[in-house]
Amino acid sequence: MKFKISFFICLLFLISFVSSVSLEENVQLKPSSTNTTFIIGNTSNFSSVEVYSNYLKLDNNTIEVTSSLGNASIYFYNFTDDYKKFNETKTNSSATVDYTIGNFTSGVSVLITKDNVAWQAKTANSSGQISFNYSGDSALFEIELGSMPSSLSSSSSSSSSSGGGLLSAIPFWKMSYIVSNEDFQNGYGRQIG
Repeated sequence: MKFKISFFICLLFLISFVSSVSLEENVQLKPSSTNTTFIIGNTSNFSSVEVYSNYLKLDNNTIEVTSSLGNASIYFYNFTDDYKKFNETKTNSSATVDYTIGNFTSGVSVLITKDNVAWQAKTANSSGQISFNYSGDSALFEIELGSMPSSLSSSSSSSSSSGGGLLSAIPFWKMSYIVSNEDFQNGYGRQIG
């Protein structure tokens, strides 16, 4: 009996150990029918990693990316059920990149942050997916459950409000701004609350 219990515990340990997939930094995953390369930005662990012809599936989280011109690279820094963080770069900055991301609960509100600023709010469709597109230079995206802060979703200017306003609506860890070297050399301005 003692041997059977020990064997069973060892078997459970091996199954749980084998079922974890560790992707080291700079691992590249390339679906065959897209012009997108997915690159792991930080070492990450998943229970499963599946590469299909036009999308990638990390655990149950799917992401499909298509660039209208040239190639796109997506650097994953975090990609879990609750929070997704990735950086987009592309060979043609005038290209529009289309995203479809899945594994949300149908009907939930999802907030997309671009370069540390609340950017778009989406509602997951009946399949649990959100879709959006982006045109412009490289950008850092964060996606999590939530809605657009009320100070940003109203049509009135938030810079004239007093007490609270924009700064109190955005968590302190998202109030930094990343300026590219090109923008820095050419001059760059941003209005803040």
